[in-house]
Amino acid sequence: MKNTLLVLLLAFVAISCQTNKEIVSTEQSQDFTNYLPESKSLTYHNKSGILYQVTHDDENMFVLLKIMNPNTQRKITAFGMEMYIDITGKNKKEPCIVFPLSRKQRFGNEKGRSARQNGENLDKSSMLGMLTEFELKGFTSETKRYFLDQQNPEHIQAFLQYDASDFLIYKAIIPFSALYGSTVPPKNERTISIGLQTGYLDMSQMQQGRPMGGGGGGGGQGRRGGGMQNSEMQEMLYADKLWLSVKFN
Repeated sequence: MKNTLLVLLLAFVAISCQTNKEIVSTEQSQDFTNYLPESKSLTYHNKSGILYQVTHDDENMFVLLKIMNPNTQRKITAFGMEMYIDITGKNKKEPCIVFPLSRKQRFGNEKGRSARQNGENLDKSSMLGMLTEFELKGFTSETKRYFLDQQNPEHIQAFLQYDASDFLIYKAIIPFSALYGSTVPPKNERTISIGLQTGYLDMSQMQQGRPMGGGGGGGGQGRRGGGMQNSEMQEMLYADKLWLSVKFN
C-alpha cells in the first residue's frame, strides 16, 4: 500500500510540474479522415507514449494522436479520455470533448454485467465497436451526448482506429466556429491550449468487486485481464496528462 501511494505521489508531482509543450499548427492539405502520417512527422510525449500533431485549414482544427503505449491504450479504451480546448491559452478545462466515454459513463453502476458486456477480453475491433458515443461539455450551457455518426450542432467529429502496428489512432475535427462563434480571429492572433487526460483504474471499484478492465481489447496486445505485471498495474492507477500551447501559421 505504501509503495502504491508513493507511486501516485511521484506521478502527481511530475505531472503538476510539467509546462505546456509549444507547437505550431500547420496547414492540413490532405483529407483528414484518411490521414495517417508516419510517426517521424509527429511529436512524442515520452511519459504517456503518445505521438501528437495539430493541423488546420480555414475552417477546422485537426487533432491527431497515435498512442503507442499499451497501458495508455487500455486507459483510454476502458476508462475514457477528455480533451480540453481553451481559446484563451490558459489551460481551462472547458470546452471539453469526452471521447471515448469510460465504461462507467457507458454502463453506469449497473451490476451483474458479464465480462463481455463490460467490454473485457474483446479483440480490438470489437472493443472499438462499443465506443460509439462522445460528450461535448462547455460548448453550450448543457452537456450533450452524441453518437459518432450523429450530426451535432457544433459539427465536431471524433474517430478511433488501430493502424497496422497496433497503435491506437485518435482523431478529432473541431470547427473554429464551435470555439469562437461567428467571429474567428486571424490565424496569427490565435493561441489555443489543448489538454489531454486519460481515465485511470479506480482502486475503490476493485475493492467493491467491480471488473478492473485493464486487460480488455484496448491495446492489450493479446493479453487478458489479470495478466498484467505489478509495474503495469501501478501505471494504470494514474491518469496520463498532456497540455499543448498551439499557435497557427
